[in-house]
Amino acid sequence: MAKQEVQNGNLNESIKSRAGLDLGLVFGIPVTSSLTIQPELHFLQKGYKLEDLSDETISTLNYIELPVTLKLNFGENTTNVFVQFGPSIGYMIDGSLKYGDIKEDIVSSDYERLELGGLLSAGVRLGKLAVDVRYLLGITGTIKDGSDRKIYNRGLGAGVSLYF
Repeated sequence: MAKQEVQNGNLNESIKSRAGLDLGLVFGIPVTSSLTIQPELHFLQKGYKLEDLSDETISTLNYIELPVTLKLNFGENTTNVFVQFGPSIGYMIDGSLKYGDIKEDIVSSDYERLELGGLLSAGVRLGKLAVDVRYLLGITGTIKDGSDRKIYNRGLGAGVSLYF
C-alpha cells in the first residue's frame, strides 16, 4: 500500500493509499547465526489515490529499488522470527496519472528520479517460506516544482518469500 505525504503545501483533497506491485530478489549474507546482511533488488510501484466528488486520480510511479538491510534472526536458522532495517536507494523508471478514464504518462522532468529511503520489517520464517510486514520511508522528496512543498513516498506492505 503506497501513499505520498505532503509537507509545506495545501491540498484540498485527502491523499489515500493505493495498492501496488512489489517483486523482488533477496540475497542473505550470514555474518553470525543471528545476523544477516541482506541486499534486495525490487521492482516496486508507489504513488497515491485522490478522490473528489466527480472523479478519482491515481498516481503510479514505477521504481527499481535496492535496500541493503541488517536482519536480526531470533530462533533457529530455518525457523525464526526476524526484524530488519536499513537504507534503500530507488530509481523511478516511469509513471502515469489516471484521471477517471484518461491516462497519461508523467513528465519525468517534474519528478526526482533518485530516491533515498529506509526500510523497517518484521516477520516469521518457517523452513523455505517467510512472511513479513514492512514499512518504507522515503527520505528525499519526489517532485521538482520550484515551491517549498515537499512530497515523500511512504509504504506499508506484506510479503511472502520463498527461500532457495
